[in-house]
Amino acid sequence: HQLRAIRPNWRGELQRTHPEVMMRLSCTFCALAVVAALALAASPAAAQIVFLADFEDGGGAAVPGPEVNDVANWDVLAPGQILAVEDHPTNGTQAMKITVEGCGTSGMFMMPGVDNFTDGIVQFEMNSGDDDSFGMVFRRSAEDAGYLVFFGTVETPAVIVADLLTCGVQGKCFDEQTCENNEANTLAQVPHEMVIGIGNNTDTIGRVEVTGDRIRVWYALLDDVADPMADDLGIDPLVDITDSQFPAAGAVGLWHESMANSYYDNVWVTSGIGLAVEKKEEKKRKKKEKKKKKK
Repeated sequence: HQLRAIRPNWRGELQRTHPEVMMRLSCTFCALAVVAALALAASPAAAQIVFLADFEDGGGAAVPGPEVNDVANWDVLAPGQILAVEDHPTNGTQAMKITVEGCGTSGMFMMPGVDNFTDGIVQFEMNSGDDDSFGMVFRRSAEDAGYLVFFGTVETPAVIVADLLTCGVQGKCFDEQTCENNEANTLAQVPHEMVIGIGNNTDTIGRVEVTGDRIRVWYALLDDVADPMADDLGIDPLVDITDSQFPAAGAVGLWHESMANSYYDNVWVTSGIGLAVEKKEEKKRKKKEKKKKKK
């Protein structure tokens, strides 16, 4: 509905300017491809997605361009880790694959061109081929400055938020950094209470929204989310905290803990507050203020 309000003839525009995208729109990802393709030429209100990697041949719906789908352009800081683009195990598209196992290969791979992120949304889909953990980093302004969000699967069935100073060492698993099951070294640890298979048969979705010193994290089975591009995913965030240690803009990347044979797909980043999740809360706040003034 937001897209129609901004671009009433979006189908015609997309067919004319990006026919290849119209050919491949399908399932829940169609909304993402539409927004991404139009973001290049849309008004500021619609141009919210600043990065999108779907890892498809020919660039797919990539933003700002097809170079983000080439894993050779990602800055792999995880020691000895090799990324590849291969067929996704379940969704019929292509995806980024983590190929090397072991705690010594754990760490991050930074997105090309996303170096000045302060506030916004980062979202991605995950498919597990191991029992360890996925993750992402944001506001990384130095090696030990920024945040890490850890999306556990089986061995650590939790979402963990930590800072890179304490828990961001490359080439080590979380337990080796005393950050697993140790609330003293992290900002939040919340059980996810999901049953996640490790045979590449379970797809999950992670969303992190950052506004000032507020950090919110959503983590769910993809099948339980009707529309991954909705303002409201229909579930409550597992984590909702505030922290002001690292307010400076910085880079965004993905992370893994010994997750060989596992996949990332449909990775995107917005600038500012991104989708309308925050807008709804802002409306509620303004209504409360109006009521106070009337009193």
